[in-house]
Amino acid sequence: MNGPSILGPAVAVLGLAAAASGQCVDQCGTLVPGNQNGIRMHRGLGVTATDFPNIATGNLAGDNLWKVYPCSVLSNATGTMALTGIEVPLIAGNFLAPGTTNIPDFEFRPAIPGAGGCLEPDFGAAAIASFTIGNTNLPSGGAFNINIGLPAAGTAIPNGDVAIVYLATAGESTLTNNHARAFRTTAEVNPTLCGFSGSFAPAGPTMVHLAVTDEVRFEMAFLEPVLQALGTDAAVQRTGTGAYFPVAGTSVGWRCESFDGWNKGHMGLLLLSSTGGVCPGSCSLTDAFGGTECLSIVADPFTIPALRMPGAFGPFVLTPATPLCGAAGFSPFADGTRDTPAFLVPTGMTGFTLYGAMASFCLTPTPGSSPVVAASNTIRMNFQ
Repeated sequence: MNGPSILGPAVAVLGLAAAASGQCVDQCGTLVPGNQNGIRMHRGLGVTATDFPNIATGNLAGDNLWKVYPCSVLSNATGTMALTGIEVPLIAGNFLAPGTTNIPDFEFRPAIPGAGGCLEPDFGAAAIASFTIGNTNLPSGGAFNINIGLPAAGTAIPNGDVAIVYLATAGESTLTNNHARAFRTTAEVNPTLCGFSGSFAPAGPTMVHLAVTDEVRFEMAFLEPVLQALGTDAAVQRTGTGAYFPVAGTSVGWRCESFDGWNKGHMGLLLLSSTGGVCPGSCSLTDAFGGTECLSIVADPFTIPALRMPGAFGPFVLTPATPLCGAAGFSPFADGTRDTPAFLVPTGMTGFTLYGAMASFCLTPTPGSSPVVAASNTIRMNFQ
């Protein structure tokens, strides 16, 4: 969870008992306030301001912008993940000092295929969770990242296709001083027919999907460690939507995040599987080291010099130039984000599915006795 924030209280986390004497202390019990492991699903390039659908004449109740986090991104073997924060970009339109701006409220809703087959929020179902946010004072015009801290234990977000719904403040228009605007990225590299963002106006009703190149720029943060697919462009690795749909000739990798765990007795292991996974398959990865039906590959950066991909990759071998999700050389209070080396996607992968998860485990002095502290979400890469 990166970037400046101007709102959001410190957040405590659920405490766990310390490990037995002779083993490392379970640092999950003593995480610093504000623990957040972020999933962003946008590249952050080509940013443009984005308005609610009726802002020109005045927002109506229920008008919103939305973003879907599909099952290939947001699934966990426990059935839920604990949401601890939301980061949104906020622009005050028609800015006038002192800068009091109402931050739009949030809902989380299940997502279902719409008329064109692309996922969109289900407004006929009950909301999974709702949040009333309130006002903030912006020091000047321009764009700000607003970090909204949620209750210490987090809010349960279920497996599957889930949408963030950003609700317009009714009555605001382009003439309203400091009216809320969002912004979106406009340079996503997404080889599918479906993007994951849009707008909705209950009057009509009118559902609009943004182009596949555009994504509303939200970020969610979780108590659990998280894993993201990582694409590359111009030698810079980015967490855009296209990384979940790799094509031959592009490079992909993984981003592991476990805030405040690294360098305190924790290490992350990347697990890959060509079968199973929690979305949709049968393997749950409840114990990240178990589940023989997963055929999981555990990449231990201290003992395994190379990571062999599942059989569909044939002889392809990834030899990491740096430890996979390792902790060495980073300060104890770093953000906790570790990127694996990228690999070039070979030809002949169309239709192949690769599942990935990350296990955060506690290093112990006895080989083979390191307990799994937490397992991340399971992501799915669908090769195009």
